[in-house]
Amino acid sequence: MKDYLLLTVVKKTKMKLLSILALLQITLAVSAQNKVEGIGPFKINKTTVAQLPQIAQDLGVKFEEVLPDTAEAIQSGKVGQRVSEGSFCSDAKVYTARSITLAGVDFKNVYLTFYKGSLISFRSFGTPEIEQALTEKYGSGKSNDVPEISSWYNKSIYTTIHLSEDPAKSATDYFSVNDAQRPYEASQCNKKQFDKIRAAIAKKNGNPLKDL
Repeated sequence: MKDYLLLTVVKKTKMKLLSILALLQITLAVSAQNKVEGIGPFKINKTTVAQLPQIAQDLGVKFEEVLPDTAEAIQSGKVGQRVSEGSFCSDAKVYTARSITLAGVDFKNVYLTFYKGSLISFRSFGTPEIEQALTEKYGSGKSNDVPEISSWYNKSIYTTIHLSEDPAKSATDYFSVNDAQRPYEASQCNKKQFDKIRAAIAKKNGNPLKDL
């Protein structure tokens, strides 16, 4: 009887261990999947602005640098609302391309932001095709709380796609891969430099306090 009970305990313990191992394997598999470093040759914190001409040639696309409009910025009194504004920060560079095709998936209205020489953000229009491609490669990133948003995380790199459930609002759909901290640093640099320009213009116009 004792031997039977002992055998039963051993079997149950073994089953529990197997269950735990299976759960760990699933967890590790999911963790291994969710390691988005970028899109194609555009790797966050790895791709450099010096590599962009060669990447453009390889992809057969044309990138244009986005330069900030000083007059428009002064009139609105603020910067950093849209990536399409460019940046006043000397350490930041923004480039755009109308369309890029990577692994058969089209990315429209692409914006690349570089800070201190390396890529910190890839942003484009969001489409179901992009979401499907990411899901097939990295697993589902769907959120139960916000069904319109899918996200994937890899340490300090966040990948997000927003697809509106209302077709009338599809113009706001977007896809982005960003470093978690550096876009904020670039934004603060942009604002700081803009404030200096605005102060200099106000001083030149004879009103040092205007627009401050």
